[in-house]
Amino acid sequence: MQIKRKERTYQIIIAILTILLLLETVCLLQRRKEDAPVDRNESENEIVVDAYISEHFEEALQDGSIQVWYQPIIDPKTDEIVSGEALSRWKDKQEYISPSVFVSELEASGQIVELDKNVFLNACSFQKKQMEKGEELFPIAVNLSALSLMKEDIVEEYAAYYKESGLDQGLVNIEVTESLDTDKKILMDVVKGFQEAGFHVEIDDFGAGYASYENLSVVPYDVIKFDKSLIDQIENEKGKRILSDLIAMAKDFGMTTIAEGVETQVQMELLKEWKLTVSRVIIIPVHCRRMNLNRLLKADDYEKENDTDPGIGICDIFGL
Repeated sequence: MQIKRKERTYQIIIAILTILLLLETVCLLQRRKEDAPVDRNESENEIVVDAYISEHFEEALQDGSIQVWYQPIIDPKTDEIVSGEALSRWKDKQEYISPSVFVSELEASGQIVELDKNVFLNACSFQKKQMEKGEELFPIAVNLSALSLMKEDIVEEYAAYYKESGLDQGLVNIEVTESLDTDKKILMDVVKGFQEAGFHVEIDDFGAGYASYENLSVVPYDVIKFDKSLIDQIENEKGKRILSDLIAMAKDFGMTTIAEGVETQVQMELLKEWKLTVSRVIIIPVHCRRMNLNRLLKADDYEKENDTDPGIGICDIFGL
């Protein structure tokens, strides 16, 4: 009886939090719409850029224009790296194409599946080289798109890639971002499948986009990453209460909690109090152990050593 009452309480909390965050999102989108300048050429420019991305994607993979950057996740109590996250960056000539632009187009064209595989294989290769050099290893998470997750044999395919790498379990893990058309049943089966194959599964950008609060009690994620939009609000009482309740709920479900996009010392202190690890820290403490940073993110030396192996070893220390 007590368990059912507790579950009912969580359902009510989830419903309230969902309504509050939806209202916040609607208001924010409306303000952005009102402030956005009108550009008659914008649609035409987008069509041209989308076509360029789709046509040059394979070439960019081959020549190293698409790179994999490794971003640290830090324990704010010790200021030490505990894990990392693999991110895609596309450097076209002398300029970078925004991930929000090229990822969206690759999702639309279906080419995102090939990008997902490329990043995963790069992460395995990076970890393998670090291991051979005797470096300290940290788990790295690789994001898989909704299209990849919907593939019938996705678990078997990635488990085979990982087995071929020869790495111990837990050094490269899976990260998912829920979307509007994510099938809950398929998602739950895929998450469980990856876990049975030895991977930890993380949910990214929770609190933004289409992440479902209801799914927290259904899909057995190992790690939950709270989106920057939630972190930005914790310096006011309402935002602090929302995130505090979400953290308590996630921990009650046995999930590890990570905060993304920490920018102020006030945010850092609150996260220390709540015992969250942090990702994409804009203010990295001066006394953060350089040895640990170098071991996971030694970009310059690693890139020079691997100039024939495109897309490996670029680091994104500040999450830019």
